[in-house]
This record gives sequence, structure tokens and C-alpha cells, in this order.
Amino acid sequence: MPDFTSLVAELPAGEQVIYVTAEVLHCLSVRLYRSGSVVPVSGEGPAQGRAPKSMVLVGCQFTGRLAKLPDD
Repeated sequence: MPDFTSLVAELPAGEQVIYVTAEVLHCLSVRLYRSGSVVPVSGEGPAQGRAPKSMVLVGCQFTGRLAKLPDD
């Protein structure tokens, strides 16, 4: 699990990106299946041949927006 309480996220916005700050509210260990299903580690996922990818789902509250630095 992440050991941080705040983060900066880069979100796509057309051909540009937006940078936002956020406070971490909760984290949950999940499995991501090839079908796109996201299932808590304690739950049962869809039956399929390939193993799921272990990930961490991070729930956030956005707290601000950062200005993009000019390109060099």
C-alpha cells in the first residue's frame, strides 16, 4: 500500500494535460482482469485463463490545480 497522504496527478485533456493535487482518502488492494473488471483481492473475479494484475486502487479528494510549467 502507498505510504503517502497527498499526490499530484496528470490528467489528459485533449492534446494537453492538467495537473491536480489530491489528498488520499483510502486505498484498496485489487486485481485487474483482462476484461477490464476490477475486483477487491478478497473477492472473486471472472473466470478466465490469464492471471489478473495486482494493483492498488487509490481514492482521492482533489484539492487544487497546478499551472503547467513552460516547455524548454
